Amino acid sequence: MPEFASSLVSQNTFANAPHLLTGAAVVVLDDPQPIVKTVGADALGTFIRHGGVDRPGAYVAFWNSPAGITAYVGQSSVSVASRLRDPKFRLFARPARVVTVTDDQGSLSPAQARVVERILHLTLLASGVSILGDIPAGAVVTDTEYGMTRHFCAGAIRQMLEAHLAFGSLPPRLALAGPVTAPGVVLGAVPQGRTFCLKTRYAEADLVETPNAFVLVPGSTIRDPGYAPETRSIGVLRQELAHAGILMREGSERLLVTKPLRLATASAVTRLVTGAAAGVPGLWKPIDEDGRSLRRVPKVIRATPILQQITSATNESADSDATAHADGLGRTTGGLTNG
Repeated sequence: MPEFASSLVSQNTFANAPHLLTGAAVVVLDDPQPIVKTVGADALGTFIRHGGVDRPGAYVAFWNSPAGITAYVGQSSVSVASRLRDPKFRLFARPARVVTVTDDQGSLSPAQARVVERILHLTLLASGVSILGDIPAGAVVTDTEYGMTRHFCAGAIRQMLEAHLAFGSLPPRLALAGPVTAPGVVLGAVPQGRTFCLKTRYAEADLVETPNAFVLVPGSTIRDPGYAPETRSIGVLRQELAHAGILMREGSERLLVTKPLRLATASAVTRLVTGAAAGVPGLWKPIDEDGRSLRRVPKVIRATPILQQITSATNESADSDATAHADGLGRTTGGLTNG
């Protein structure tokens, strides 16, 4: 993607294209429509003073450097003027360009703005742009809101592509179906490793332990607790996977896993499968070579560093930053792929 050389402003709304959208959570609504505005460094002060970033939504600040383009994604709000002047924006110099994504009516809720922020961050990462900061936590919203927000972001990304503001060449699936974050990476095949099973009233799943992660096996069923903001970090991941078709609806409280799904910790997998605010790895029972469940977890499994990392997470709030990072759902490690 070339360096930014213009200061054009794109305010074209995105025409509805429901035939392009896939995923169980997609709901196409007439509004809100995305409004994308941009300004260069020479007019940034005026842009801030005259309300370019004072509506709920998101903004992207870009810097040009010898190594390429670096970006930072944040939520736009009345306090964004101070954010644009805080130390992280002086990493190289003042931003070469700021792009804002708001809606035409200013009707996005704070939770929806957090979803927009996360989607833009992930999509920029997937397009190869270097991003400052961790992956935003996002927010758990209703399925209808999530489908609307994805559609809203698809329109904003389309505008940014057409105006050559960001992303360069981007596969349509990343804008429409959405990327899946590492370590919630969708794999092409199930790796080799020790196998575990978990059975509850609403879930029946198989798990493979690898040296650095845990893989949920296709065909597993997981509990869908519905709209549950208290399980934010896992709820956000569940929404993304369902929207991308990796999790398919099977009854009112169940979702079917359609592809191998790798997560960083046993706690994260347990929370995804059970829908609980805390994940207890001891719920998983080892399976021997004959397919029989063993009664006790071998010491070698209990003592693995990965399990040691998450033992304290069971007593922490799922809403805390510590739990989100312990589960590996807020880091930018690894790639982004849909399989």
